[in-house]
Amino acid sequence: MAIPVGHKHFAELVGLDEMREMFKALATTYDKKIFKQELLKIAEALSKKVSDKAPRATKSHWLKSASDTHVRSGARWSWVTPGSLKKSIVAKTPKKARKGRQISYVKVQYSIAPHAHLIEYGHYLRKTKGGPILKKIKANPFFRDTWTKEKNTVEKQIKEAAQKILFKRIEILRRKHKT
Repeated sequence: MAIPVGHKHFAELVGLDEMREMFKALATTYDKKIFKQELLKIAEALSKKVSDKAPRATKSHWLKSASDTHVRSGARWSWVTPGSLKKSIVAKTPKKARKGRQISYVKVQYSIAPHAHLIEYGHYLRKTKGGPILKKIKANPFFRDTWTKEKNTVEKQIKEAAQKILFKRIEILRRKHKT
């Protein structure tokens, strides 16, 4: 049976029972923590790319919003500072995931940038709620564009990380069964 190690292959004859034991051990004992760390690294690289593409406000300003506690004239307002959108894009790994799944994701922290969706999808500028449209603000899809551009690269990186961990685990099991 040929067992891949890195980019090299070598031939080694293994009995059927020993091979079954190796595959059983491989399926049940991979290190989830290492794979989780690899996924988080990939997600952090993607969040950096999304953050780089996100636009930056030229000056601080008030933004009418439903997600902040600043109240002015009975409406909710948020104080937006330059760079808050870029700072709000983060990579996360949940502490608990469904059994057998490893997850990392990139998201916008709306507590820092409650206006992210307005920039991503565009919006209308109005003086009052339901009032006449003063101006249409065009969409600036920084998140969607980056994901579309980087999706294949991310998938390739995940496959490479899984392969690297798998080959490392195969090598450990091979050495263990050799003795």
